[in-house]
Amino acid sequence: MRNLVVLHDPADITAHFLGLWQTDLFRESQEDLYGYIRHWVSRVSQLPRAFFEMDRPEVEHAHFTVLYGALHRRTYTNPYVHDLFVLHEMIHMVGLAETYDPDCTFDQWARKVIHNEERTALESELFVYFEIPNLRQHTFPFPIWADQFLGRPMRPRMELYGLRRQAMSMPRNDVERQMAGYPHQNWQWAEVWRRRWQEPECAMRRLVAEAAVDRRAAAARYGQWLTEETGMTPERPYSFPDEAEAFAAIFWENKSRGVIPPDTGSDSRAGLVAR
Repeated sequence: MRNLVVLHDPADITAHFLGLWQTDLFRESQEDLYGYIRHWVSRVSQLPRAFFEMDRPEVEHAHFTVLYGALHRRTYTNPYVHDLFVLHEMIHMVGLAETYDPDCTFDQWARKVIHNEERTALESELFVYFEIPNLRQHTFPFPIWADQFLGRPMRPRMELYGLRRQAMSMPRNDVERQMAGYPHQNWQWAEVWRRRWQEPECAMRRLVAEAAVDRRAAAARYGQWLTEETGMTPERPYSFPDEAEAFAAIFWENKSRGVIPPDTGSDSRAGLVAR
């Protein structure tokens, strides 16, 4: 984790996201008063946010730092895929901010975060194509799950949510079989956090409460927590290093065995070779 920036002002967060987009489609959607991307940016900017670059991609690539409001930078060959990644992480942050609760049980927490992943994936893998016309032709050169729905009236969201769950639990074709490995990996990720899951929940609930009073002070406290209280060291320069390393091993193993598909177009996969 290097070049960390913590932003507290909504206008600064909005401008930062505008600078992250690599395609005109996403920039124009943010600048459009009624744009799909503008909707998500306005919601994510309601809390202070952290942005950083990966120091050790072989570990940090798979590290779910948006769990506690921090977004890392990735590079992709395809700029549209890059923008989909940023959107996906942004939607995660928005949903998680509504449910921080260190007083729930571990099982409740795990189900909550996995539910957030399912909702986020549906948004960034399907609904975005309805909301941003002409996006599909620029993304993936192979069939994706959304293709069967595009060009037709959109079905109710809860129906599509159920269909996606069904596709992952009872895959009928190669596209759905590629999706089917994610639920198991999500539970593997949750188990990695069994010992320390309450720490980010407490820190983020505090951020929500303090930001309602003084966003600048809340952001400063949040930045201090992120850099000084999450276990980072010069040898392990990333937050929650035990959890980061444990899940990285699971993630890359799942990739190498084909349990989940490769990250299309992300050069961060070079970290796998480094291991």
